Amino acid sequence: MAAVPHKASRESARLTSSLRIRCPSSLPAAVDAAAAQNLMTASQYIRESIIAQLKVDSIDLAAELRRSGMLPAGVDSNRSRKG
Repeated sequence: MAAVPHKASRESARLTSSLRIRCPSSLPAAVDAAAAQNLMTASQYIRESIIAQLKVDSIDLAAELRRSGMLPAGVDSNRSRKG
């Protein structure tokens, strides 16, 4: 039986861009703590936080991804099929 790639491996394969920011020296430790409380990596915590804020700001991430060809029609930004 073939091994199923770990979720992080599958996710990493489709995450091809990086974003660098400047921040206060206390922010990385705060992000690490919040990520640990939510049982996720700091990268995942930051990514999900940004996506949540984009939704608050009325940015349709799924539409943006579809326009760029990164998300097929009928799939939302969480990669689940619409029913």
